[in-house]
Amino acid sequence: MEMEEKGQHVDWTKLSRITRMENTVLKFADAVVSVSEGTLDSIQSLTPDGIHCLIRNGVRLPRPEELRLGGVPGGPVAYSGHLYGWKGVDLMVQALAAVPKVPFFILGGDEDPGTLGALREQMTLMGLHDRGELRGFVPPREVRSHLMQARVLVLSLPDTYYNRRFTCPLKLLEYMSTGIPIVASDLPTVSQLVRHNKDALLVPPGDVHALSEGIRRLLSDADLSRRLGTSAVERVAQYSWDRRAEMILNLAERIYGTPE
Repeated sequence: MEMEEKGQHVDWTKLSRITRMENTVLKFADAVVSVSEGTLDSIQSLTPDGIHCLIRNGVRLPRPEELRLGGVPGGPVAYSGHLYGWKGVDLMVQALAAVPKVPFFILGGDEDPGTLGALREQMTLMGLHDRGELRGFVPPREVRSHLMQARVLVLSLPDTYYNRRFTCPLKLLEYMSTGIPIVASDLPTVSQLVRHNKDALLVPPGDVHALSEGIRRLLSDADLSRRLGTSAVERVAQYSWDRRAEMILNLAERIYGTPE
């Protein structure tokens, strides 16, 4: 169901093989770590007597000089991540068509050259080719330097079963660590990480008008942008990679005891 919803061709033979492998792993695992509450619930239903733990994805915490609290004045709106249909980048492009004269850029797109072409065609049809930039794939170590150029960051995930239940968006954590204000879809997997009007603006998923209004609001309100960005930086501190490693080590000690 997830694969079909994401618009991917389903290889049922491969899917059956993966399912058998997953069931074997779950059967013999001493514990299972999940990155989202939906994943945790699903695994608990399969192995109700096992040890389960929710430990979300992490992010490298920024140095003070790496912050852009409130975003870069006059900077572009930006997105970073994969360009699969279930990521909703096309919704961001549609929303920006209703926000005149605002530049934007999109990072990502190495997984399918045709996707970049489709986005480029969409931008041309909507008259956005002169203010939108498709930067393509950027090595992970360089992503942050691109994000630090932005005024607003967007995560426009559509309302799919996968997005509601299983994703733990690394990009959202990366966004939070910049101090740049965020507009994101109001999905359970997102609102578990950021709070509406405290750490980000959350809008109904798939609502292009609400998304464009959220972008407009941040572009026109520097105080709000700075408040949201500052709060997001404070909140993301609990999701550092070091903290995640500590939680996993604590779990291991709970199972195996303290190493001598």
